[in-house]
Parts: sequence; C-alpha cells; structure tokens
Amino acid sequence: MRFGKFIAAIAICALLAGCVPSSSVPPIPGDTDPSATVPAENALASTTGEPMLWPTSFVGDYIADTLFVRYGFITSDGRRITEQYFSFDFCKDSEGVPTSVAVSTEDHIELLDLNGNVTKQIPNKPAASLRCYLDRYIVNVEFSEGMVLDYFIYDLANNQEITLPDWMLTANSGEVVDYLQPENFDAFLNTFYTASDLIPWYDESEKYGYRKLSDGSWLRPPSYDQASSFSDGKALVNIDEEYFIIDEEFSPASESYAGAVEIIVTIPSSWMLKRADDSFAFFSSEYKQLTPWNDSGEGLVSDEWGWASGSNEVFNVKTKKWLTVPDGFIPYLKGFAVRRDLTQAYSYLTENIFNIPAGLGISAEQYLAPRHLLGCVNNRGDIVLLTAAGKPLGSNAVASWEGSQAAAGIYYWAVIGSYRGLLNVGGQWLYKEIRFDRLED
Repeated sequence: MRFGKFIAAIAICALLAGCVPSSSVPPIPGDTDPSATVPAENALASTTGEPMLWPTSFVGDYIADTLFVRYGFITSDGRRITEQYFSFDFCKDSEGVPTSVAVSTEDHIELLDLNGNVTKQIPNKPAASLRCYLDRYIVNVEFSEGMVLDYFIYDLANNQEITLPDWMLTANSGEVVDYLQPENFDAFLNTFYTASDLIPWYDESEKYGYRKLSDGSWLRPPSYDQASSFSDGKALVNIDEEYFIIDEEFSPASESYAGAVEIIVTIPSSWMLKRADDSFAFFSSEYKQLTPWNDSGEGLVSDEWGWASGSNEVFNVKTKKWLTVPDGFIPYLKGFAVRRDLTQAYSYLTENIFNIPAGLGISAEQYLAPRHLLGCVNNRGDIVLLTAAGKPLGSNAVASWEGSQAAAGIYYWAVIGSYRGLLNVGGQWLYKEIRFDRLED
C-alpha cells in the first residue's frame, strides 16, 4: 500500500437537494404539513449564529452516462443560493475551521465567504472536482490512465497560478514528459502542509527516494518500498516489510517495526500500524505513538474512530482519547456499537444507549451511512436511519452530508418522505421544505 497522501487533508462530500427555513416540528414521514414551507424568523437558531454555508444539491437524470448534480447553499440567516455549481469544497484554516468555500461553474471558479458573497473569481478555469488545501490553495486535477495529465493550482494569498517545477516533468533520461505519477503529485501537494523542502519521489525503479523540492536533486536515492512526506522533521518509510521513522538525515529516529504488514491511514490526524502478529498501535500525523501495542483484538480505523474489539475500547483519533464500549456491544466505525441481539445501540457521540425499534436489523449498507447515523433495514428491505438519539428518520430516508460541527452539534442534509432539509443528530428539522422535482431558476 502506498501512502503518499499521508498528511493531505481533503474533505469530500456527497450531497442531495436544497432547502428553505422552517420552524415547524417534523411531521410523520409521508404526512402533509402545510406549515413546512413557512420561513422561521431566525433561520438556523440552534447554531452559534456565526456565518456558515450549508450545502444543498439537486440530483437530476444521467446525461451521457454521468449523473447530473448541481450544488447550492443555505446561509445562516436563511438566504438560499440555488443549485448552480458543478463542484465545491470548504477552504479551512490549520485548525480545520472553514473560512470560505471554493465553487466551480461551467467556465470559472469562485471563492465565496461564509455569508455567500463572491470574494474572488478565477476566469476561464472550469473545475469538475476542485479541492481546497488549507485556506490558501485551490486544486483541480485531470487523470488519464492512472496518470496526472493536467492540473490547475491557484495560490489565493498571492493571486497567482502555481506551476510544477520543471524537474518534476523530466524523466531520468532527460526527456520532458507530459504526465506525472499520482504519488508524486500528491507528494508535491503535501508540501503545502509540511513546508518541507524534502519530497518523497517514486521513480521508474518502483522505489521511493527523497528529492529537494527547490531543484530536484536527489538527497536519498530510491531505496524504500514506501515513503511518506516529512512532518515535524520526521517521515515513515518501509524496506522489506520493516517500517521505521527517519529524521531529515535519513537516520532511524525510533525503533523499527519489524514484521509490520499494513499501515492504515486516517486523514489528517492519525494512522494505525498493524504487525504480523495482529497487534496494532495508533500514531499521530507527527509520527508519535499514541497508544501501546494492543494484541487483545482486531484493530480497525476510520477517519474518526479506531477500535480494539478484544478490549471493547474505541479510540477517538481526533481527541486522542479512549472510550469504553458497554459490555455486550459490538463496536462499529460509524459512531455506534450494537448489542449482539440487535435490541440496543450505543452512540459514541452522545455516549448513551438507546433501543433499536423492533423489526429492524443492521443494514449491510451501514458503512455507507453518514457518521452518527445508524443504518438499519426493516422486514420489507427498506433502509431506516437512526439518529444518535435513537430516533428513526423514516423508511428510505437519505441523509447525505455531515455538516459543520458547530457548538450546537452536527447537521445532515436529509430527504424524508415529502420533505427535505437540515436535520440535527436528534432528528429535529432545522430547515424543511416540500421536495422540488426540478432545478429552480
């Protein structure tokens, strides 16, 4: 497994629909509720009140084998920005707090502040899947046959486009190439976070070495089977299934992890190393070991949780704290542990136990459910989502996005019965509207 994306912090969202504010209590799914479209005086009263854009989306038919999707937003004061954007991504500061949103249209890129105002426009740069790196760089990449064929990188701080150093597009033979290995492109993007002049480089020998970012000179010839970007003067490398942390002189900076067979990456905060004897430990993105080696059970990691099944402990890779799951519950990585007889669930978010309604089983699609929503299935095969408070959202409810974790909690964009809007983790509507079947003008 290659891990060139070791430090990268890319947030990817999958969304469904748009909304207007409502202060009404949610009806029974499928019921009619004339008050559902009555605007509330204060649109998202249960948030902190600070500016925020809440993504919405419109999903249409397939066009040329591509699903038609357009994205929009709701502002914290209830203003709706209709679904008109091809893609978007939140630009976040070094603490992960959103500061702006980059959006793309058919022929240009815009930067929106959190009130929805356009603060910058980059003309003649359509972007099908743009991404923000920190709150400074906007990146769009075009792949072809597994190679980076074209790219666009824009530096918001200096208002200029960035091009790759010439040496990156020069083969060992001296020939100029028009493609780049994805591992090497990722390594270049990672320097936005690490500010290191050392860059791991995957060459024709199918080995990794380290080059100097400024001029491409080799500082360590290719000899590693795997190599990560440097962070705080350290990097993780692998030779013949032996992992070890090195310093910028390429000398071992820690004990070697002989017999390690797998490294599982969590972006951006933590990762887990698993050894041949199935023992495992969690590490920080700065390569500090966070937990002792654990051989009491199976170790798994998601982008938020890791767990050891034998000891029934769940490790929050963000807070770096362990949570003990109640006896008799099986941990999942989507924010819940469930009793073996499927009668109750335990929420990592609220740390409470709630009953699973009779007749519901755990869905095979559970791992596709958004975090903090438990995917269940009824005897008709309908998907039912349960909130962290144990409240059903209704049959075939779609909750497609985990919103900003403001002081008031986490929010989802949901489609339930005849309605769609923003739900909190307790299943309460913060916005609600009758569903539209067409894109608004």
